[in-house]
Amino acid sequence: MCLSAEQRIRIEQQLTNERKSIGLAYMLLLLLGIFGGHRFYLGKIGSALIMLATSTLGWVTLALAGKAILLFPLGVWIILDVFKVPRMIRADTELRRNLLSCRIDRIG
Repeated sequence: MCLSAEQRIRIEQQLTNERKSIGLAYMLLLLLGIFGGHRFYLGKIGSALIMLATSTLGWVTLALAGKAILLFPLGVWIILDVFKVPRMIRADTELRRNLLSCRIDRIG
């Protein structure tokens, strides 16, 4: 069963208001990427918390032991995210389209 016209309009308005900006995502990646700021913004809370914990432990390890063991993989992760941000936003947009075209009812 598909959504009524009124339900679709409400959902479309809400989803439009919550749409993610690729520019803001990249700005957060540039400024707060080491802390997972861009992933928090994109709704990837679990991986954002892992980035935050890795960053914190990496800086503590660097300060106490003088070794940046955890910061190197984090740097690689951030570089990979430069290419993954558009894909994450596209996946979010595709989910919105599926919801509005009633494909979720067919999947579930």
